[in-house]
Amino acid sequence: MIASDKGGYAEAMGGQYGTNFTLTNNGYIYVDGTDASATKGMGVNPEGKAFNEKLIAVRKGSAMADNSGSDTKTMVNNGVISVEDAGGVGMYYRKENIVHGEVTNNGSIFVSNGGVGVVMTNDKKDDAYNDKYFTNTGTIAADDKSTAILVTGTDNATVSLEGDKSRVEGLISLQGTNNNLLLDGMGSGGQESLYVKGSFAGEISNHSNVVFTDNSAFSLDDALNIDNTSTAQLANVTLAQGQHEANRALVTVNGDSTDLNGGMSSGGKAFFKRASSSNGNVEIAGADVSGTVLRPMLQAWCRPLWKKAAVLP
Repeated sequence: MIASDKGGYAEAMGGQYGTNFTLTNNGYIYVDGTDASATKGMGVNPEGKAFNEKLIAVRKGSAMADNSGSDTKTMVNNGVISVEDAGGVGMYYRKENIVHGEVTNNGSIFVSNGGVGVVMTNDKKDDAYNDKYFTNTGTIAADDKSTAILVTGTDNATVSLEGDKSRVEGLISLQGTNNNLLLDGMGSGGQESLYVKGSFAGEISNHSNVVFTDNSAFSLDDALNIDNTSTAQLANVTLAQGQHEANRALVTVNGDSTDLNGGMSSGGKAFFKRASSSNGNVEIAGADVSGTVLRPMLQAWCRPLWKKAAVLP
């Protein structure tokens, strides 16, 4: 099945507007048109559901996209989406926040040549378009010219990476406002790497085991909470206070009440060559702190674990 329209609107699969319907792709869809909004492999209208069980290949356009009209829609990829060029999007979440339904990748999304695997955005200035939620339990793999997940032009969007099969290779770009990044059991079967740029608050829980790559660069709008079953490592990553509450900790480790603030409450800055947390212990290496004194900063915000916290030269 082919969706191709160089001058207008085209869908390979779509349902009648305003009716309950379910679309299931058990074959092959090839998308090559104008842009992600106009040319779609599967378009989901209000009250509709779309499931990809096989393959959708995209050059220009979108594999799966939501259409406007209500908060009741479902887009789920259980198969393979291949985004093969700039102008291509795998899952395009652009309309109302879906309250009744879901946007989920359980399968595989492969991205190359400048495409984007998942986009969360608002194509209209409307509060009903905020608060989007995307779940990944499968694989999203993008090359170095492409983006795995892009959040832009929307508020309070959540990216939830769930389970030990959840894997994201390539850039997660969080450029919206009040972004949330949740890691729930990610890497519990073996450490996973994340490449993240932008700003967010979030939570790492349920035996997650992740390392943020050294090309990551992000600010934290609120706390990054790590439960005492999980491990998070930051190597050569720059942390900076985000847009909210400068007196809040940048990183908190639940269970033993450890906070890592980085001097932000006094208007300072902190750069760490390495900061890692495991089972309530915090280790910091190569700290360069301005605007406050290193030892008082650690005493003030890591007092409950002063004997456990290690500061390495």
